[in-house]
Amino acid sequence: MATVKVKIDDAAVNRMLRSSGGPVGRDLERRGRNVGKRARQLAPGTMKRKITVDMESGHVRVSCTHPATIFVVKKTRPHWIRRNSLNPRARLKFKGKTGLVFARKVWHPGNQHPNNFLLRALREAAR
Repeated sequence: MATVKVKIDDAAVNRMLRSSGGPVGRDLERRGRNVGKRARQLAPGTMKRKITVDMESGHVRVSCTHPATIFVVKKTRPHWIRRNSLNPRARLKFKGKTGLVFARKVWHPGNQHPNNFLLRALREAAR
């Protein structure tokens, strides 16, 4: 599984990560938990279950390990989605308007409006 990392160079966002009094570790941990909570609120579908918040030597890492995260955060071109199996009878399964749908391949229209929910959560928590 790939982890999406967001590089932040925004001065306003970096200010959020600095301690504003009190023990630095607790304050940073609390702020990191707030960013993680907001990221779970903004994350689409099942991605909210894959968001983790980790403390590492004075840094907070908020990451999402869902395999489709990179496709939500960045733009994608229209493409076919095919089954990934050696079994010739295998089918894709997903929820459609009328219920459960099975198909050999599906046309995906692409993602022209990326949703960088991790960066948005960090910026909103900085306010």
